Amino acid sequence: MHSTSVSRFGPVLANIVLPLRALTLKKLPNWIIPVFAGAGMLGFQIYSEYNWFDHQRSLLPPGVEVVRTAKESSGWRPWSYLYPQTMRFIAADVKNAAANQKNADFGIG
Repeated sequence: MHSTSVSRFGPVLANIVLPLRALTLKKLPNWIIPVFAGAGMLGFQIYSEYNWFDHQRSLLPPGVEVVRTAKESSGWRPWSYLYPQTMRFIAADVKNAAANQKNADFGIG
């Protein structure tokens, strides 16, 4: 589903440029169409990478809470230095957790 969404979003953005080319009597260069298609696909990819955590959290059953998240930045995603991406998380079923008899600081899930 994800790759299908990306492949559809690029042409949608490219189709926005087609009327602009017509309005400017084709004074916009031909390469503007694939540039907008690529920008649309890249934009959707970034959007989905940053929203997967919120989507996964919404799918957790009642009583399961997110305990910790791991955010990362990387060189091939320079925008991630400004807004780090959540790459993984730990969730625990706190509703059904039991007390640890040997060490009260730890629970048994």
